[in-house]
Amino acid sequence: MSRKAESLSIYDIARMSGVSISAVSKVLNGRAGIGDETKQRVMNIIKKHKYVPRVLPSNLDTIACCIPINLENNHLMNPYINNLLSGIGDIAFESGYILSIIPTSKLPRNEGELSRYFRQRKVSGSIFMLLNSDDDWIRNITDREKIILISQVFAADFVSVAADNRGGGFEAVRHLVEYGHRGIMLIMPGLKYSDHKERYEGAKQALAEACIDDYRDSIEDSLELVDSDLAMHLERSIRQDGITAIFAASDQEAYRVMRILNEKGIAIPEEVSIVGFDDYNFSSHTNPPLTTVRQPIEEIGKIACNTLLSMIEGGAERVNRLTLLETSLIRRKSVRLLK
Repeated sequence: MSRKAESLSIYDIARMSGVSISAVSKVLNGRAGIGDETKQRVMNIIKKHKYVPRVLPSNLDTIACCIPINLENNHLMNPYINNLLSGIGDIAFESGYILSIIPTSKLPRNEGELSRYFRQRKVSGSIFMLLNSDDDWIRNITDREKIILISQVFAADFVSVAADNRGGGFEAVRHLVEYGHRGIMLIMPGLKYSDHKERYEGAKQALAEACIDDYRDSIEDSLELVDSDLAMHLERSIRQDGITAIFAASDQEAYRVMRILNEKGIAIPEEVSIVGFDDYNFSSHTNPPLTTVRQPIEEIGKIACNTLLSMIEGGAERVNRLTLLETSLIRRKSVRLLK
């Protein structure tokens, strides 16, 4: 067998046959769900290069999904995490891996200890979600060849997958400006998360281009406010300060705002318009249906997992360091066109 054949990986087979890694895995493992033409194309590459699948040892069959889980915030109940896990799971299971959910609070902060921790748990690669600026410890990890960050661009040395949050924030506020709104409040559910910070920067860019620079009513961390405080802030801003539109930088926070406004008797969109960000399934069923920015959450999970599999199979030097997926504005009934 040639040196070239020996070094060939499942990543190379996928690239040369023009299919996904999971599709190649299905062919190699005899699973259903692959068309005859695709299967034959993969088999032709395998035969041509005399590819012999590498048998994974038992300690390299798990993908770790590292998520902040504690008594205060059970992020497993978050639809964002659920959608990510759905995408990751689709690819992982098709490719013969299992998922292990690990609370980031339980992870060792020392690089050597972290590597040993993963080895003991048969982890071949890891995907980190919902890290924030307080998780600076991860910068100390030098062995980054099998780590993927989702929506957290800490450093160029990490491989990251994210939505174009800045572009999405810009589109959300530009939509409000185009509909005649100038009294626009920005409600950000925490700027510790880089995806929220990017949405904030995009929103401010849209305001600046419209020559709107008054942010006095905006909230940079609405999660720090209990409902009563948020209600008081919203009512004053709308009744007294001339706010006619709100960009809430997550759908969950938009739902909260809509509920509070409904309790206060403030009509949406007659008195104030609202735009969210995420486009969860429930967003089309709010009253009124929520205008929001759709990010392809499940697709982000799939791309993150496929990228990690490429790194596991020896293709780390060939993957994109940062993959940004496009967002899109979904127009519904929660924004009013001002005369």
